[in-house]
Amino acid sequence: REPQHGYSGGLEGVATMEPTAMALAVGDEQAGLEAHRVIISPAQLAEIWAADEQAALGVLSRLASQPEYESDLRQSVYVDFLYSTLLYCRHSELSVAKTFAAFDVSVEVLARACAEQLGKEEAFGLWSQLLMARIKALP
Repeated sequence: REPQHGYSGGLEGVATMEPTAMALAVGDEQAGLEAHRVIISPAQLAEIWAADEQAALGVLSRLASQPEYESDLRQSVYVDFLYSTLLYCRHSELSVAKTFAAFDVSVEVLARACAEQLGKEEAFGLWSQLLMARIKALP
């Protein structure tokens, strides 16, 4: 697997953030939104942001309970989605709080879109609704 991403920068604010929990539905659509629970702590986010791509993917695969991500296409796509979402937040220079909010929304929309078989308009509507709620809740 060839690295496709790279990032650098400071980790201001990471140590003061609370862990965030995300419900992830991957693989078994029948399992619904609670198929996987993932907790990303500020320290784990810092580890992901400081790591090279392969190490970051390894951390995310463990957090998302996707141990076969290197050989299973479905797991690989999912772990890449998680990584790309965090990478977007990093490159956009979002704060840690905003990163957790954006990541939570993206993961929830993916999980619900899969579980509920949402169309793109429905998924976008859900994303807009959840993102606005998270933005309003930020300090």
